[in-house]
Amino acid sequence: MTTVPEFEELDLRGKRVPEQLKEALASLVRAAEGTPIKILTDQEILIKALPMSARDKGLKIKLAMPSETEWTISLTRPS
Repeated sequence: MTTVPEFEELDLRGKRVPEQLKEALASLVRAAEGTPIKILTDQEILIKALPMSARDKGLKIKLAMPSETEWTISLTRPS
């Protein structure tokens, strides 16, 4: 039976873009160490900036758009 990872939620909505980028990139380190991370953002730039960095760290990334102005980015280590 596969267990669903519990995510650490990082809500960046409403923060300035540079702060969002800095915090999102820092979360890649925690995800690479084994903590599944779910990032909530209202800045499309994160959708463009994180996939390559996540791949470089060996992470799986899942992108979702729950509304027209918000995105969810899930970062996990492959099983």
